Amino acid sequence: MQNAGRREESSVLAFFVPAFIMLILFIIRGIYPFGDRSFLFSDMYHQYMPFLSEFVHKIKAGEGLFYSYNVGIRIEFPGTVCLLSGKSF
Repeated sequence: MQNAGRREESSVLAFFVPAFIMLILFIIRGIYPFGDRSFLFSDMYHQYMPFLSEFVHKIKAGEGLFYSYNVGIRIEFPGTVCLLSGKSF
C-alpha cells in the first residue's frame, strides 16, 4: 500500500512542478495571459509561414496539393494541414 501512495505522490509532483515552472516563466517573460507575447512565435515563423507561403504558391500556379519539395526536404500537405490545424485549438 505504501508503494501506491508514493506512486500517486510522484504523479502529482510530475504534473505540478513543471506547471509551476511554466507559470513562473510566463510571468517573467510576459507571455499570455500575463502579457501580450505568445509562446507560439517560433512555431509561426518556422512552421506556419513556410507552409502557408508554399500553399499560396501552389494555388496560384495550379499545382497539385499532395506534396512539395520546395519547403525543407519535403512537405506533405494533407498531413501538415491536420497537424497545424490541430495546434490552433
